[in-house]
Order: sequence, then C-alpha cells, then structure tokens
Amino acid sequence: MLGCCTGFQLGQTRKLRSACFAGVCGKEQHCLTLRIAISGDRAVVLRDGRLQAVIQALLRLKGSFQRDVYDILDQAFPKGPDQLTSTDLLSGLAKHRAWDETVLALSWHETNKYELNRYQYCAVISACAKTSMWSRALHLFNQTVEHKVELDTVTYNAAINNCEKGGKWQTSLQLRSIMAEVKTDSDIITFSAAISSCEKQGVWEKALLLFRGMEQCKARLETIAFNAAISACEKGNQWEQALQLFSSMASCRVQSNTITFNATLSACEKGSEWKTAVRFLTMMAQQKIELDTITWNAAISACAKDGEWEQ
Repeated sequence: MLGCCTGFQLGQTRKLRSACFAGVCGKEQHCLTLRIAISGDRAVVLRDGRLQAVIQALLRLKGSFQRDVYDILDQAFPKGPDQLTSTDLLSGLAKHRAWDETVLALSWHETNKYELNRYQYCAVISACAKTSMWSRALHLFNQTVEHKVELDTVTYNAAINNCEKGGKWQTSLQLRSIMAEVKTDSDIITFSAAISSCEKQGVWEKALLLFRGMEQCKARLETIAFNAAISACEKGNQWEQALQLFSSMASCRVQSNTITFNATLSACEKGSEWKTAVRFLTMMAQQKIELDTITWNAAISACAKDGEWEQ
C-alpha cells in the first residue's frame, strides 16, 4: 500500500506514526516526512508544520503517491478528522488555488462519510472567492444546496462582496438567486454589494431590479444602496432615473451625502441638465453638505456642455 515510502514506522497507541514519501516536483526530488500524533483513539489536531506538511504533500505528490497521503490520514483519523483539522486542510488547499486537490479532499470526506458542515464549505468558498476562483465558489454554493448544508447570510455577503471587487456581476446575481431559493435572508449588505457589482460594470437595469427587490423584500433602505443605484443610472446615462431615485430618498427618510449628490450631478452632466445641476449645488450648500472636486467638475461640465459657462 505504501510502496513509495522510503521509511514507514507504526508505533503503539500514544506514539508517533510517521511516513516518508518520495515525490518528484520538476527535476528535483522531495522527501516529505509526515508526522501525525495519535492519543488513544482520538487524533490530536494537526497544527502548524504538521498540517502544512500534509498540504504540501498533497500539492506536490500525484497519483498513487497522493493516495498514500490519504491512507496515512485514514490511519490517523479512524473516526474522521476533527472540525478544525478538516477546515484548515480544505481551506489551505483552496488558498493555493489547487482546485483538483481540493475536490479530491472533499471527495475523501464524502467517500468516508466524514461530515462536511457549513464551516468547511465556508472556508473553501472564502478561499476560492479571495483567489478569484469565481466559478469554483459558485459550484460549491450549488453543492451546499444539493447536500442541504445551510449557509448563513454573512457567508453569502462575503462572496458577493468579492464578486463586486472582481467585477463578476453575473455571479453576484446567481448567488442572490441561490439565497432566494434556499430562503436565506438578504440584508442591506447583500443588496448593496450586488447593486455595486452591477453598477461598476455599467449594468444599470440589473442594478435597478435589485434595488426594487429590496423594497419587495422589505429590506431596510440605506444611503449606500441609493448611492450604488444612482451611480449605476449615471453610468448608464439614465439621468431621469437617477433623479427619481434621489427624490425618493426623502420619502424613505434616507439621508443623502456627498457621494449621493456627486452621482446625481454626474448624471445631470451627462444629460446636459445644467439647470438641475446648479439647483443641486444650491441644495448642497443649504444642507451644508461638503462639496469636493468631483462636485465642482460635474457641475462645471454640465454648464459647459449646454453653453452656460458663465453660470
């Protein structure tokens, strides 16, 4: 079973078990020693260098060599790995962008009927999202639905937020659909991140649909969501939509800020609505809202486009 081992020693209970694997990485041979401590029938949590040795072995060794690593883990954890070890192992592989190895580790859990809970899935999903492995993260979310593993709103929000940063607006919408399917509550963070994801890619129609969805879900409307929706309209040259959103803030009792006014002013500038732009400048002064470089540039550009440079 362990024909690749240069040394293998199996001790009694409470003694160290070790195996030395020889693998090839490029032209250089590696000899990796895995030390796994056993106390009675309960595996001691793999920590620091020992867990890293396992991860490095799985990353560097292939085929039968890699399977031998799992044979050692099976012997070390006859009742399955503890939650911390399992989570650290899966997330450690995912952080190295080693998707095939991560899938193999997940399969090892499933084949041996080791319980996979939301903590393990969250760790792998988070690692995939942070390393821009968007399709992998989405696959795992779908897998949690299939296996009836419940994830919380915070986990979905973190993934959608990473989608926003990575410009993956389609993935953020798919995650929102999964949330609705499994009846996981969406909050202001969920919607704001998804709207911002659409806004940054200029998909103003989708951004408005999400904003309207907030009202249907009775999610609390806040400035950040309005700002993202108005900015989406500005980027899509929809100045009338931007003005409607701005006007609705008062009835919703949501406070506007410099970002709100700047986005609305920029929308007016693109629509050559210089009179409206000037009116917004006056409103900002009356409400004592800070005017910055973006504010003045948008207002001046609006007037210049309509030949009202003297304004």
